[in-house]
Amino acid sequence: MSHRNYSGFSIIEMLITIAIIALASMVVIPNLQRFRVNTELKTFKNQFKADIKQVKTWSTAVKSGTEISGFTYNDALVAYAMHFDTANNTYTIWEVWQDTAGNQAGFAEAQTPANRKTGRTLPKDISLVSLSPANTDIYFRVPDGAVSGSLGANSFTGGKITLTLQMKTTQNTISIWEYADPT
Repeated sequence: MSHRNYSGFSIIEMLITIAIIALASMVVIPNLQRFRVNTELKTFKNQFKADIKQVKTWSTAVKSGTEISGFTYNDALVAYAMHFDTANNTYTIWEVWQDTAGNQAGFAEAQTPANRKTGRTLPKDISLVSLSPANTDIYFRVPDGAVSGSLGANSFTGGKITLTLQMKTTQNTISIWEYADPT
C-alpha cells in the first residue's frame, strides 16, 4: 500500500476561512462608509467655516470713509452677507449697503453688480437642512464684523446663528456667534 501525501485545504477549513472573512467584512465595510461620510462632512464644514471667516474679515477691513458702490461708509450702512438657498443647496457671498435715504443694494437688488456676488454650491451628497433663526441671510456688519440676521440689526436671538449640514443620516452643526469665529 502506498500512502499519498495530499497538501491543500479541506472543505471545512475553506468554509471556516470564508465565514471569518464574511464576518470581518460585515464589521469593516459599514465603518469605512461611516468614516467616509464623516470625513467628507467635516471637510466641507471646514471649507464653509473658512468662507464665513473670510466674509467676516472683509467686513472688518472696511474703514470709515471707504467708497462702497458710489457711497462712502460714513453715509451708508454697509455689510457683507451670505444668502442661503436651502432648496438648491447653494449660498452666495455678497456686499450689501443701505444709504441714509433708504436706497439699498441687497441680494436681489439691481444695484448689486454681479462682480459683488460670489456663488457657492454644496457638494453633491451634502445638504443644508436647517438655518436657525429661520432667516436666509446672515450679515457681517462693517466695521466690527458683528453677525446679525438683517442689515442694521445689532444682534439676533440667542447671540448665534446655527446651520445644520447633512450627508446621508449624519448631521453636523455650525454655530456662528456674534463676535467669535464659527464653531
